[in-house]
Amino acid sequence: MILYKKENAVKKTELCNVKIGGYAAELMENFFYERIFSKNAKNIVFKECEEAFLRATDGDGPQGLWQGEFWGKWIISAARACRYTGDAELKDFLHKAALRLIGLQREDGYIGTYRNSTNFFLPDPEKHSWNWNIWCRKYTLWGLLECYELTEDKRIIDACVRFADNLIYEVRSSGRRLGETGTFKGLPSCSILKPLLILYRITENGRYLDFCLDFVKDWENPDIMPGLIANSLSGKPLSQWYDFDKIRWAKAYEMMSCFDGLAELYRISGEKKYLDACESFYDILMKHEYNTIYSVAFNDEFRDAASNVNAISEPCDVIHFMRFCHELFALTGNSRYMDSFELAFYNPFLASSLKDGTWGARGARSHGRHLFAHEQAGMLYNHCCVNNMPRGYLNMAESQVMSAADSIYINLYTPAEITANVGGENVKVSISGNYLADSKAKIDIDFCGEPCGVRLRIPSWSERSEVIADGERFYAEKGYFTVIPRGKKCEIEIIFDNSVKITQIPATLEATEDKWKNERWASAGSQSSFCTPQMFLYEDRCVLRKGAVLLCRSKAAGNTQREMFDDIEPIDESFTCTLKSIPPMAGVNIQFEATLCGKDKAFKTAVCDYASGSNMTFENMYSFSIYF
Repeated sequence: MILYKKENAVKKTELCNVKIGGYAAELMENFFYERIFSKNAKNIVFKECEEAFLRATDGDGPQGLWQGEFWGKWIISAARACRYTGDAELKDFLHKAALRLIGLQREDGYIGTYRNSTNFFLPDPEKHSWNWNIWCRKYTLWGLLECYELTEDKRIIDACVRFADNLIYEVRSSGRRLGETGTFKGLPSCSILKPLLILYRITENGRYLDFCLDFVKDWENPDIMPGLIANSLSGKPLSQWYDFDKIRWAKAYEMMSCFDGLAELYRISGEKKYLDACESFYDILMKHEYNTIYSVAFNDEFRDAASNVNAISEPCDVIHFMRFCHELFALTGNSRYMDSFELAFYNPFLASSLKDGTWGARGARSHGRHLFAHEQAGMLYNHCCVNNMPRGYLNMAESQVMSAADSIYINLYTPAEITANVGGENVKVSISGNYLADSKAKIDIDFCGEPCGVRLRIPSWSERSEVIADGERFYAEKGYFTVIPRGKKCEIEIIFDNSVKITQIPATLEATEDKWKNERWASAGSQSSFCTPQMFLYEDRCVLRKGAVLLCRSKAAGNTQREMFDDIEPIDESFTCTLKSIPPMAGVNIQFEATLCGKDKAFKTAVCDYASGSNMTFENMYSFSIYF
């Protein structure tokens, strides 16, 4: 195994040593059962993924499909769920699935859902035709690598080597650059960076690193779209990199996948410019693409999402933004990345995952109802976002408690039982309470060896928090607060400043502007969850947040269409808001009675957390709203 030149500053806890509780765990366990562990998941959902390799129809027709991505996404999710649960039956299922797939491998090493393996160029770039050949191969390679790491079966890694060698040979034989393949200016194809680097570390074969360095070098040139490194280091908003209107290129989650790989390349190479580009890209996203529900992009494209009061976010964007934040936090230990992770997880991510675990949204909206797509690329039981969702839950599990050489980092305060490792000694951490609802968290720590420092993340939304450690009281500012335990057991209570924040979102669009955003928000090609274009907002609105929780009004919480949409007199930032906790209605996680008071107006209304108030398939398009 190739060692990193730059190790993580903060290391994740192995999934087998983490057990999450509370509301997040309820949703996660439902999802894992319905999508991974059940007979239906294995015999129908996964079988459809597998059969795509037998049909091999992705390259048929000028537009093409992307059925080859689903196998890898399902396998990656399932392999990580297997590590979390330790389920031996699932491990055996994944092992056999990997062996069946490599049984389809051609003599030259190719495995895929395109009949013609060299069909990886756009047939008609002027018509924005799609080609997902190498994108699909990326997920196939990554899924096989996850199976190898789970089972250590040499047959699987040998197949990965032949598979990657075939890809490199075919791309180089074409006489073209990897960034010229596929669609969206090569972003999907180039996202193969991460699994190729995993393969390099396992095999210690330099040809995989050389291939990666070759195409990443193109990212340093702004004249070669999309110039990810050069443009990120420039600090310019994405809208100024290239012309949005002439070339549709700024595909969000594929771009973030490339930066996920770039962070890994920094670890391997030690080249600081790669980390600098990642951190600068994060800054650009937060300034220009951070939307009102705490995700990034506008319906999977970077198009100045931060300047729009309306929001719709593809769950794949949320998941990859969370992953990107996790990677940056691991590399730097900077709390701002975990602040963004927290808001993304508890709001748009959980809002996208259906309560019963059977499916997930295609687009999480700020108001109306979420967008669902019940058929994608000719698949009936699989969907790109739905197959990715388990990874979001498990990224959260890996992020909750992490460790450095001399301390543990407690990042999230969802109930959990976690065993971390510091300096070769186990540290058992028990987290209880419901900090999202009542602002309090309790932490019990048991050191199996010598005590170490405990670094508590005080979120950016908590201006001043109270920390009580072993009976001693402290006041902590946002960032990390370090507790030095007195003995092998430590009891900590945190009381966060969880007051309601009212934020006014300025409207920057006029009714005659940006038809593209209106259409992408309203219909996005799915009549089953259509929202009328008249619901798209062109006026200032306010949102309410209590700590990490974005609040909304919802039919699930007893609100009516009239108070949410019909008789709206918007509030402004001069209003005050007080909340009284009330028993939540069925299916709602956190609910309050809100009293809003302005100079000439006061009213009461029921509010709940945005996630549980929206994560269902509403029949009526006027079903929830984050706006007041």
